[in-house]
Amino acid sequence: MVHSLILQRPSVQTHQAIVGGTFTVKAGTTKTLTIAGNMTDKASMATYAGQVATLSITAVNTTATVTGALPITGASQTMNSTLTIGTATAANSSYDPGSIQSKEIGTTGYKFTGVRLTAGSAEDVRIKSVRFYQAGSAGSGDIANVKIYVDGTAYDTTVSADGKYYSANLGSGIVVAKGLAKDIWIE
Repeated sequence: MVHSLILQRPSVQTHQAIVGGTFTVKAGTTKTLTIAGNMTDKASMATYAGQVATLSITAVNTTATVTGALPITGASQTMNSTLTIGTATAANSSYDPGSIQSKEIGTTGYKFTGVRLTAGSAEDVRIKSVRFYQAGSAGSGDIANVKIYVDGTAYDTTVSADGKYYSANLGSGIVVAKGLAKDIWIE
């Protein structure tokens, strides 16, 4: 069964958003989805300090039978405009070719693109998964044995139903120590 979730900006009046992308949950399997929110900049959050926010799933857009009670509400969070948390900055890595490339059929070991994630100075950052978007004309049947690498360690990829997204689960996560960086690439 294909389930459709579409990313949209929250409505100011209802404070609701439709989030995600189309995915399939095969019979007898499960899929974990994580819903999260970000605050705007700290300066504008000062007026909300002390208020309590929650995120809830109120509906699932599917033709399949959904078992369970809605809404599903996460833990309450108290707004705080003074807390400094970990951050990560992404930039092209040396593994990114920097331009569109044409490759002969049968090319192997080619690094399609790379990103360098740098942790901010506040605290370590843990990367639990990575997803790359394939924007070119190649289909998933045209590319084989794709791996995502973090600092040279290969991780198996999962390809989305439309063949455009290549994702890797990094298990318990890869820690980027504060102030340091990790290179991530797909080949």
